[in-house]
Amino acid sequence: LLPRELSVMLHSTWYGARHAPGPCPAPGKEWDMFCRTLLGLAGYQVDLLDLSTTSQGDTSTSSQPSIPAKKCRQSDGGCDGDWQQILVSAHHREVGDKLSRLLGLEHPVPGVNTGGDGGVVGGEVNSSAPLFPYIPAILWSLHLTYEESK
Repeated sequence: LLPRELSVMLHSTWYGARHAPGPCPAPGKEWDMFCRTLLGLAGYQVDLLDLSTTSQGDTSTSSQPSIPAKKCRQSDGGCDGDWQQILVSAHHREVGDKLSRLLGLEHPVPGVNTGGDGGVVGGEVNSSAPLFPYIPAILWSLHLTYEESK
C-alpha cells in the first residue's frame, strides 16, 4: 500500500503521538489522535477540521451527557435572517453555483468570509504532503478493514 519510507514515517509519527507523556488516552481520544495524525500527513489542516463524532450518532464512547433535541418553532413565518443564513451557507454556494450555470443564470458568489458566526473558512489541502498521493489507497484499505470487522 505505502512505500517503506512512508510506512515508517506514518508509524513513527503515530507512535510519537500515541505514546506521548501523560495518562493513557481514552478510546475516543485515541481515535481522534489517529485521525489527526493520518489526515495531517495527508495534507489536511487538522486544526481547522471538525473531527467530532457526535454528528454521526456514536455517543457510546463519549462521556458527555446527551443534549436533548431542539424543539421546532411554533411560528410558521421565518425572518430575513433565516434566508441570509441559507444564502451564505457552503451548501448553497456549491449547489447554487452549479445550478445557476446549468440554467444560464447569474449567480453572485458571496465572499469567502461567512461573517460573525465564527465558522471556519478557507481550509486547504496541501498537495505536497507525504501521504497526499495515497489518500484513495488509504481510504480503500480503511474501508476494507471496516468491512472485515463487521
